[in-house]
Amino acid sequence: MARIFDLIVAGGGPAGLEAARTAARWGLRVALLERKSDPALVMRSCAQMFLMNMDSLYNESMYPAFNQECWVFPRNNFSVPYRGAYRRFYACHFAAPNARDRI
Repeated sequence: MARIFDLIVAGGGPAGLEAARTAARWGLRVALLERKSDPALVMRSCAQMFLMNMDSLYNESMYPAFNQECWVFPRNNFSVPYRGAYRRFYACHFAAPNARDRI
C-alpha cells in the first residue's frame, strides 16, 4: 500500500531536519529523504553564521537565548525555537566569485 505524505523534505542537514521536525510538530505527515543511513554522520554546515554578519543588509542582529532554547530577533520582535547544536565562530572571510578577492 502506498504511503501518502503532506510534505517531503530532501536532505537531512540542519535545515532539512529542522523543517521536517517543525512540520511534524504541526501535524503534517513528513517524509525525510537522506542518502546517508545514519543522520548523526551528516556533516553539513549551516548558513546561520552568514546571517549574523549581515546586520547592514538585513538591519537585524539576532542572538541565541540558550536558557529559553531559541534565537531572538530583537529588532523585529520575534524568536524562533531552537534546541540544536551551536558553535561559536570568531572570524569568517567572504570570497568574491573570482575566488581571489575578499569582500
